[in-house]
Amino acid sequence: MTIGSQAFTDAVVSQRLDPASASTFITNALAFEVLVSNVGKLPFSSGYGALRLKSVWGSSLLTGMLDEQIVGVATVDECLHVLYTSYTPIPSFLENMKNLLSGACVSVSKAD
Repeated sequence: MTIGSQAFTDAVVSQRLDPASASTFITNALAFEVLVSNVGKLPFSSGYGALRLKSVWGSSLLTGMLDEQIVGVATVDECLHVLYTSYTPIPSFLENMKNLLSGACVSVSKAD
């Protein structure tokens, strides 16, 4: 938990809200269309002797908010790994994300 999220949690708990009020407060305070959890470049290689890590399944979380869309991102050996988590997934979400990322990669390579 980051310092910011710890302070937020402490503030919510200190209010001694009942469960319904706490849920309403958190829903309003954490209103987002998509949450991206980027753990960044992981501090290890994908190679372990004869074994090789092919994919990373994380980070992943669900906050319990209505219609939440969570994207976990991590990088190992310059390879981006993306995990999409939702109780109510949007059918076109992954295809749209793939197109946006592919377009961004083309734009970067043209700029070089």
